[in-house]
Amino acid sequence: MATVTIKNIPDDICKLLKIRAKAHKRSVNSEIILCLEQIVRSRKIDPHEYIEQVRQLRNSLRFIADAETIDEVKRAGRA
Repeated sequence: MATVTIKNIPDDICKLLKIRAKAHKRSVNSEIILCLEQIVRSRKIDPHEYIEQVRQLRNSLRFIADAETIDEVKRAGRA
């Protein structure tokens, strides 16, 4: 694996990285790698593609309730 040195990290960013690393039980180095992976490997979501995926998921569901049915179920649960 390659080694990279990062210089001039602002103090506030360094502090936040340390807090995140501690919260996730990782080293600061591992936290930085994870942050970089999330940014570099992320892809821009095409809104049309996303909407189509949601439609396909919705159509695959066995039961789709309308707003009135949902309200009835909510009221029944409160009785």
